[in-house]
Amino acid sequence: MNRFIVIDLETTGNQPDKDTIIQVGAVLIEDDKIKQTYSSFVYTDKLIPSYIQDLTGINEDMLKNAPKIDEVMQKLLSLLEGSVFVAHNAPFDLAFIQNALDQLGYLPFSGLVIDTLDMSRILLPMVQSYKLDSMTQELEIIHEQPHRADADAYATATILLQLFNRLKEMPLAYLQRLQELIKNTHHDLYLIVEEMTHQKICFYSEDEHYELINQIALKKEEIDNSRIPTEKSTKLSFDLIFEKNGLLSERFPDFEIRPAQEQMALEVMNAFEEGYHLMVEAGTGTGKSLAYLIPAIFWAKQHEEKIVIVTHTINLQEQLYQRDIPLLKKTLPFDFKATILKGRNNYLCLRKFELQLNQFPYEEPNKEQSVNLSQMLTWVAQTETGDVEEINLSLSGRDLWQQVKSDADSCLNRSCPWFRQCFYHKAKQKAQNADLIITNHSLLLTDLKAEHRILPAYQRLVIDEAHHFSEVASKHLGFEVNQYVVNRLLQRLYKDAKNGFLVLLMNDLIHSQNPDYFPIANFIQNQIISLLPRIENDFQLYFSMIGDFVNKEASAQESGRKTLRVTDKIKERENWITIQEIANNLYIQLTDLSNLLEDVLRRLKHVEAEESMVIDLNGYLKEVKEMMFAFSEWNYLQNKEMVFWVETESRGKRLSSYLYAAPIEVGSYLKEFLFDRKESVIFTSATLSVNDSFNFSSREFGFEADDKDLKK
Repeated sequence: MNRFIVIDLETTGNQPDKDTIIQVGAVLIEDDKIKQTYSSFVYTDKLIPSYIQDLTGINEDMLKNAPKIDEVMQKLLSLLEGSVFVAHNAPFDLAFIQNALDQLGYLPFSGLVIDTLDMSRILLPMVQSYKLDSMTQELEIIHEQPHRADADAYATATILLQLFNRLKEMPLAYLQRLQELIKNTHHDLYLIVEEMTHQKICFYSEDEHYELINQIALKKEEIDNSRIPTEKSTKLSFDLIFEKNGLLSERFPDFEIRPAQEQMALEVMNAFEEGYHLMVEAGTGTGKSLAYLIPAIFWAKQHEEKIVIVTHTINLQEQLYQRDIPLLKKTLPFDFKATILKGRNNYLCLRKFELQLNQFPYEEPNKEQSVNLSQMLTWVAQTETGDVEEINLSLSGRDLWQQVKSDADSCLNRSCPWFRQCFYHKAKQKAQNADLIITNHSLLLTDLKAEHRILPAYQRLVIDEAHHFSEVASKHLGFEVNQYVVNRLLQRLYKDAKNGFLVLLMNDLIHSQNPDYFPIANFIQNQIISLLPRIENDFQLYFSMIGDFVNKEASAQESGRKTLRVTDKIKERENWITIQEIANNLYIQLTDLSNLLEDVLRRLKHVEAEESMVIDLNGYLKEVKEMMFAFSEWNYLQNKEMVFWVETESRGKRLSSYLYAAPIEVGSYLKEFLFDRKESVIFTSATLSVNDSFNFSSREFGFEADDKDLKK
């Protein structure tokens, strides 16, 4: 299988029976080399829609003297003979080709078909977009005229060759796993992978770049758990960094000295040394990131103490870690360690991923499931962090992520067979050995709620983008119940006869051949699975009535998301009383579900079932209880320290509702449980003052205007 014809078409629309081909591009690949190219405009007497002209740059004048479709198809047929048909989004191009062949009296193309779109999703899990023009930019492929068939076909051919090279570089165990996943959904691609697998077996050698565990390939990583000792050079005068002939100017000739940046750095260092809190407004162009990073690194190294930097956005986090930290590693006369630590749900759980692989319905698979698991299989072999931000997941891929993400409730810790490779625990170990820990507002607050069991001990903290911090704290210390999250939890428990945790648990119990397990499987089927559709339907009715109520009550001038605060007066409305009755019934059903899951948990423990079964069920039980608590708190509105409201928005024909609760005031909590327990906290942002005063921001963080512990 060494002959491929890569085809791209430009057409007057997307309906093969109504629209026509106006340009053809084809590239012949043999023996992994581009051997021939062909392109032609195609005559048509139909008008080309203006949006197609704008997109492709092709107009009617360019087609006047072009060959007709029968002449073009004769050339294409000679190229297609004995070839594998390849296109980016192949169903589109193939449908037009088949229609043209049929109109001209030819037999349809019956050869193998490869779609580089699906192939790219599987083999390039970390590209940002699978659109052809975006991929060529990211892969640094020359693509001079996007949306022209000749240029697009050549770009697709180049991508195909890169994809083949990626496959050849992968270890045997990966190829064997991939074959299993795509055999019944992507048969033609399967044949290519099968051929490469046979070649790999014939010329087998150990691959030093991968670690193989349970037939899953992981990238080998050198783990450095050492601390970098403090060097004498950290004792250098801090002033030497920013002055005219200082280290920054010396290493970077274009470095511009900014008095505001130097002043901020000195203020931050003073706050660290003297142990007070500092509020700094640093406008655009100040260079505030370096102004707090440099004193933080100096302090951390001189005092062998960790400093935590928190941001609101992932973009700033990545900027600090990918741009500023490498720059400072080149600049400062001593080495230091910095790391990013994210919330646990951002990391892949390898045990859960292996479970999904083993429970994949290989005989009757779903195509999207196949692509999602294959994509993740490739990513696992490439990632060093297991951070979900790296992988370009589809909508259904995000549903899969909910099944495989790390979480505390389902973690086996040291008894897990994957503990040594665990991405989350490796990230925590890196944080333990780092001088500087970069994280986000949300994780800092999660650590606060978890009584500081997530972040290593620290006494000095920098809060960047601080104008968002109290808002994030308010959301974090409150809660949300929405239709999507509720449906997702219920469907993760039970979706249909083949999908859902309870179905998989029942199958495991039945296939175990242990007679003690059979009554538990029957109990799940008869007691729990029969209850879940009723809960799902009642929730659908509940959220629908909430949405209708808000639409009637909200201001007529409001567009987009509509918001309604729920007060005692609102609760007296007749329609709200009906909603409350449904809520009461739902709470009873959720209580029944929780009790039934607890019963299964007790039974599993009694028969000494596998620890992973018990742990995973316990995780789901905790999610159900958390949802019950939030649902109860929101519906009964008894906490006078909280404010409750509803937001609704239209998504097509569907109305989505979101229930929120948040503390009326978070400042005193933050001050008592966070700021008062730290030696020094730096608050910085481009927008902290209101009317040239920090009083508003101070109050938001729980400080009095004249608080001596806070300097501005």
